[in-house]
Amino acid sequence: MTKAAIKDVNASLGQHAKHYTEQDMSDNALNIQCGTLYLDIRIKRAGNDIKAGVNGYGTGNGYVDNILTCEACLKKATGGINCLIQIHP
Repeated sequence: MTKAAIKDVNASLGQHAKHYTEQDMSDNALNIQCGTLYLDIRIKRAGNDIKAGVNGYGTGNGYVDNILTCEACLKKATGGINCLIQIHP
């Protein structure tokens, strides 16, 4: 999580909510919490367009296609690792 992303998340939280710090990002659970909130912000800004929101998350062009391909595979497959191998050979 970048400083700007953390600031963005904190700005979206209520005044009395716990705000995140850069140091929090070294804690896996807090990093995931903050990252999830940031992803939600990005998707909402993109008009709830998941693909546009994830691309804005900073994954780089095209990476969202891999994520969505993996999601579709996981929904129908029995072996999760096979879905991951498709996008990370």
